[in-house]
Order: sequence, then structure tokens, then C-alpha cells
Amino acid sequence: MMSTVNRSLQALADQKFALDQHAIVTITNCQGTITYANEQLCKISGYSVEEIIDRNVNIFDSGLHDKHFFNAIAQNLKAGRVWQGEMSHRAKDGHIFWVNTTIVPLKDS
Repeated sequence: MMSTVNRSLQALADQKFALDQHAIVTITNCQGTITYANEQLCKISGYSVEEIIDRNVNIFDSGLHDKHFFNAIAQNLKAGRVWQGEMSHRAKDGHIFWVNTTIVPLKDS
């Protein structure tokens, strides 16, 4: 018989699996250092997980967004608000790709 903790852990693992099948997921710390990247990000960007982890998110900077664009996102996140919009990124081979982006500010536990 599965304990409540084990059921909860299994439910979280199932939810993560479902999300990873559908979405590009990246988790960063407050300095923008990537601490998690899923396979979908690797597929679209051409980078391996090992090449992404511990790098700053600016590894994907396409150069198409100005400082004001990123400042507006940062202000939203500092206020605890979710940011959604279209953002361009540069893949490892140099091509530009666009993604519908949702950035969620997570609180430290």
C-alpha cells in the first residue's frame, strides 16, 4: 500500500512529466543562472542540458529585444506578477526562434 507521501511524490512526478512533454521549461535563480532545463528546450535550442545548466539565460539572447523590454519583465517579476508574451531566442546554431513565454516568479522556501 502506497503511503500519502509516496502518492504525493508520484503525483508530482506525473505532473512534471506531463508538463515536460508539452512545454519548454527553464528554471533560474534570481541572478538568471539556469538551474533546470527540460528536453523540449534542448530540442528547440540545440544545446544539451549540460551546456545549459549553470549558464545565464542570456545564452539565448537573440539581440532583438532592447533593454526596456527586459526591464519591464524584471519589474513585473519583482512585483510578484507573472509575465506573458512573445520572446525571441537564439539557438546554438545561431538561428532565431520565437516562443510564447510565461515567466513565473517563484518564492524561495
